[in-house]
Amino acid sequence: MLIIALLFFLLGVALFFWATASGKALITLIKKERPKVYGKYFSALNGSYYYWIFIFSKAKFGQENFSDEILRLRSSVAKKYKASILCIVIFVMLLLVSALITSQ
Repeated sequence: MLIIALLFFLLGVALFFWATASGKALITLIKKERPKVYGKYFSALNGSYYYWIFIFSKAKFGQENFSDEILRLRSSVAKKYKASILCIVIFVMLLLVSALITSQ
């Protein structure tokens, strides 16, 4: 069971890094297509805050109409982050179950 838990942990970390790389590609695409939106929201000190809002919510950024490619990439990045979080939660749950089994 610990080996399976370790595999879920490694999968979660790998998915997180993959989502982060895809997120950088998304920000680069926004910078290329909508430089004003990039300058206003993503290049400031709180760019990370707006990044997470942009990824996980349906917030409007200055009533901008983003291209289908940006919206598709945004949903893809969000799914990767959610899968990463799910793998880490499964890892923690498997560790707890393993600890309960071995404690008895």
